[in-house]
Amino acid sequence: MGELGTAILNAMRDQGWLVSINEVFVLAAPASGPAAGIPVQLFEQGEERRLRVVLLNLIVTHGLQWPWPPDHREEVHGEVPRSE
Repeated sequence: MGELGTAILNAMRDQGWLVSINEVFVLAAPASGPAAGIPVQLFEQGEERRLRVVLLNLIVTHGLQWPWPPDHREEVHGEVPRSE
């Protein structure tokens, strides 16, 4: 599994998504909403470009918070997207 795939699965877990992995699909469902079926091959190393399209879909349609974990900044009194 590639680094981006691992980061996405960790973000889903931390945000309370139900995740099931079999040989063909990663099935993921947010706490309130429909499940998404993602081909497991997209989580492999070398598929980051295609997986980023799936990530955008998860953010827009399913409400996945990204980047994860967000940075905590005292000067803004809260969490902001991770700075890199």
